[in-house]
Amino acid sequence: TTAFGAFVGLLPDRDAGIVILTNATNVGLPDAIGAWIADRLLGNPERDYAAERLEGARKQAETEHAAFAPPADAGPAPDLAPLAGAWENPTFGTATLAPGADGFSLTIDATGARLPLAAWDGYVFTLGLAREGAFAGIASNLGEDPIGFAEFQVDAAGRRNLLNLTMAEDGATFLFTRKAP
Repeated sequence: TTAFGAFVGLLPDRDAGIVILTNATNVGLPDAIGAWIADRLLGNPERDYAAERLEGARKQAETEHAAFAPPADAGPAPDLAPLAGAWENPTFGTATLAPGADGFSLTIDATGARLPLAAWDGYVFTLGLAREGAFAGIASNLGEDPIGFAEFQVDAAGRRNLLNLTMAEDGATFLFTRKAP
């Protein structure tokens, strides 16, 4: 789950269970602590799981950061004003695309989560999570990199009435359809 970490390990032969819960993005620390405890219970040799997980987290962060670098031949961002208004998705419900002080954002109406858009390549934008309201802590834990991409796509009628969000963390996609103005 975004901005939380967990490790659950069961050792039935030892009548033991290990549960580690954190309220920060999981970059491997709960796993390292859980594996270390399991090793102590099993009598395994010592191993620096924290260092291993930290190195893995650094490499993962570098890979994710590089994914958001715009292509060398990136096209200019279009004017999003004609696309402002209501959008809907079966999972999130309705959302509003509107301009603000920091550019255009998609705000999920049910939760108030504001997702700022930043130009990337033509009709493709990076997607952030604003550090405000109920999402301030989560957004802070996620760091500075975007959380995914937002691409305005053309529907079967040739109108730019589709907005596809792709999350960086797991590749999940959410297709929004523009509601008639």
